[in-house]
Amino acid sequence: GAALTTPDQVQAGLAGTRAFIADVYENVKAGVAAGEDLNTVYRRTYAAMAPKYKGWVIFDHCMPFDVTRCFDEVTQYPDPRIWTAERDRQMWAALES
Repeated sequence: GAALTTPDQVQAGLAGTRAFIADVYENVKAGVAAGEDLNTVYRRTYAAMAPKYKGWVIFDHCMPFDVTRCFDEVTQYPDPRIWTAERDRQMWAALES
């Protein structure tokens, strides 16, 4: 998107980012609590968030990464997994095929 050049624009950008992260987290948390796997959590989270955020730059591209990382956090994955080219391909195949 366009550069944020005023304090008000920056505050609005930060508020939007906070809301986005909170929405991802709440959707993922609900899916994990319901016993859903990553693919199901991703599809439901994407569907729930698209009406509000689909117009954001690279929303479609970032959602698999965002949901996968959040899923790791919510399920208390013991160590953050390193993003490698191989993991990237596996994640895309699992969530976008």
